[in-house]
Amino acid sequence: MKIKLGNAVSSAADKAAQSRASDGFLAPGEELVLSSSSYASMDAITMRGFALPESDGIWSSGAINTIDVRLRGVDASRRYRVMINAIAFEGSGHRALVSMRVNDGPAHQVLANSVGWSSIVADWEVQVVGKIPMVRIEFQVANPMSPTAIGLGEDNRLLGFKVR
Repeated sequence: MKIKLGNAVSSAADKAAQSRASDGFLAPGEELVLSSSSYASMDAITMRGFALPESDGIWSSGAINTIDVRLRGVDASRRYRVMINAIAFEGSGHRALVSMRVNDGPAHQVLANSVGWSSIVADWEVQVVGKIPMVRIEFQVANPMSPTAIGLGEDNRLLGFKVR
């Protein structure tokens, strides 16, 4: 039997089929690449305080930014490590001051002395929200700045760092 579906219905069916292929959670060691090409790969994460994805990552937009990662196949008695590639926003005498904390732990300054893209590494223990094991990564930018304010174009977003 052949059924012709309208574009909206066809798109919804495709998305449902894709989400069945993945349970929407990440396993330890599984890498997630953030890009503007496909939002479906981001099902396992929720990002707050970030702009829209660009081809090479996502800019923070504001002073407080969080990334929640839903996990599968983890043991609550073990420690895990998260690695994030990031770059600080800088230009014309300005450099963003960024600190990071994992699962409400202590904050640590990151990207302070890095040049270009750097790897941020943090060890953490599993946090359970409801029945979902997860990790919450919170970034605080002490001095977000717009490119317009420092003469780098017409972009008025308050940037601090970009992740990929």
